[in-house]
Amino acid sequence: MSDSSPGSSPAPEPQETSSAAARPAWWSDRRYLIGGGVALGLAAAVSLGVYATPAAAYESIGDCDELLKDAVGHVTKDDVKVVEVEPAFTAPPTAEDDTGPEYSACGGWVGEGELVVDITLYSPDTAASDYKPVKERLAAVRESADEGPEDGSEKLAAKDIEVGDEGFATLYKIVDEASYTDPSGEETLLHRAHFRMSNVAVTVQYRTEDTTLPDEDLILVTRVSEGLEESIDATAE
Repeated sequence: MSDSSPGSSPAPEPQETSSAAARPAWWSDRRYLIGGGVALGLAAAVSLGVYATPAAAYESIGDCDELLKDAVGHVTKDDVKVVEVEPAFTAPPTAEDDTGPEYSACGGWVGEGELVVDITLYSPDTAASDYKPVKERLAAVRESADEGPEDGSEKLAAKDIEVGDEGFATLYKIVDEASYTDPSGEETLLHRAHFRMSNVAVTVQYRTEDTTLPDEDLILVTRVSEGLEESIDATAE
């Protein structure tokens, strides 16, 4: 029985408080943060899945002279006679059927110096190991460059270049031993750039006897490398 007296106002009915209203204000923010974190985590996982997939391997690429002529067009409009030369980077066959990487090299005169390009096409099967043989070769070349020359040559410059994958370039002053005909020894500048594209390894070398203006920014070999990157893509299968 109610204790309220006649004429008095009835006591208010007790209100049910919803669980949402009972939570502190920061609770909803926390919920959104958790939801956003899950979404970001999923996005990161998807992104990692994409970037972890190796780039497609090349089955074949254009001939060295074709590639080099196109690349030199990025540097000079002069007609450059390109000839085949002996590859500098070779190794014994590594496959069980006595086949291995395909080596090619070519070169020509650009300005006052000789430009030579070495191209190695590794088996498309190297994609299964994320191109481990190609990466190991480039890593070994970089390590040797970092250690510096052992023949008395002088390293004048070194830099990473934004060409292909793991691209870098170096500049050395080479001093040949003195001889009876050249008592002071001959000095030359050797500019080199190295990079890879999936299962293709490329070395660009420019050697000149004009030591008065060394290209310490390595512009020439970098631009030729950029041209080769485009040419390889354009002629690849």
